[in-house]
Amino acid sequence: MNTFSNVHCRSLLHIEDDALWGHTIRQFVQSWQEYRYLGVATTAAAGLALCHEKHPDVAIVDRQLPDADGFDLALSLANLPRPPRILVLTSRADEVTLFRAGQACVAGMLWKTGPVRELLRTALAEVIAGRRFFPPDVREAMRMVRSNPVAFFKILSGRELSLLPLLCEDGADDRVAAETGLSPATVRSHRQHIMAKLDLHRSADLIRWAAEKGFVDFLHPRRTCV
Repeated sequence: MNTFSNVHCRSLLHIEDDALWGHTIRQFVQSWQEYRYLGVATTAAAGLALCHEKHPDVAIVDRQLPDADGFDLALSLANLPRPPRILVLTSRADEVTLFRAGQACVAGMLWKTGPVRELLRTALAEVIAGRRFFPPDVREAMRMVRSNPVAFFKILSGRELSLLPLLCEDGADDRVAAETGLSPATVRSHRQHIMAKLDLHRSADLIRWAAEKGFVDFLHPRRTCV
């Protein structure tokens, strides 16, 4: 265990539900004397509560959590009185992930499939210094998504993007209406407009498109949304 007591060491909280990754990151961080490891939270709710209580300098946040999307959690963390710097750690490289990694509250992102051990220490130093850190491969993937003239965020409105996971997971207009407070007719109208903009003709096509882009994850429902 890291017993380094220098007042200048920075505190770090890991928010991750995969036990192997939790153990791996703990081993990395505890071997570096410049960091004080605060532990791992396995849900977004627990992570938010611990950040509110312990005020970590950095939160390493998994993209997929049991009770929330990691990027939605990052937005909540950014609204704390003493927000941590957010470093996203994920295995996902879909378009929604690459798009949302660019939001202001995210200081950096690493892929779990990359050389995490080699990059993590540098990434932490950069984000603590107030800079952003994205490895070259992540940066290039983000650039390609944003330069695409028909990227989803250039075609659909913010409201339409927020409704997509509900339309694809809940399906029926009345269920989506009950959850959003909209009328079934309004939900149906949104669905029709989205499909028209995307040149899709069946609800099944919309669901397939949303899954490919990363709006929904049927193995982990409601983790992915914009």
